[in-house]
Amino acid sequence: MRRLGREQAARRAGRLHTSWDDLELVNTPRGTRTTFLLDRAIGYQASGITMAMFEIAPGRAQSMHRHPGEAWLYVVEGEGHSYLGTEPEGGTDHRWRKGDLIVVDHFLWHQHFNDSAEHTAKVVRIHMFDSLLETMRALCDPLVLFEEPPTAVRDSQAGDPTTVDWPALERPTWP
Repeated sequence: MRRLGREQAARRAGRLHTSWDDLELVNTPRGTRTTFLLDRAIGYQASGITMAMFEIAPGRAQSMHRHPGEAWLYVVEGEGHSYLGTEPEGGTDHRWRKGDLIVVDHFLWHQHFNDSAEHTAKVVRIHMFDSLLETMRALCDPLVLFEEPPTAVRDSQAGDPTTVDWPALERPTWP
């Protein structure tokens, strides 16, 4: 009871608000720029939920990867498609646009593409990652829980994000 009380007090004392004006998007080796919206890394105590926003440059793609736990991706701006499959090849492409929700099931290979040649795509990703990852790590050791292709393949898929002329971050508009 004392442990649960301490955990509850820690959650209630955690961060409660992320200001749009405080966001800083950082280039990633997976071909996007990204920022946390809700995560332990920035002071939240939200029972394992993590949320990040990533932006895909015009005509570019995020590198293919897979992980335990579902991911829910809400398209804030842009249009494109996502590859989803049980193997790195032979899966299905699913088109998306602003306002759509993409659900990626456990351990599916996936890759997200921005189909616009002129505009970036902004996507908010939500995982129940921390708690699930720790449970999976205990149950599945030594299974690899987050998998990407070899670095050369990842880099050829994602391209070099440092070569992108990223636009200034602007608050999204709503329909």
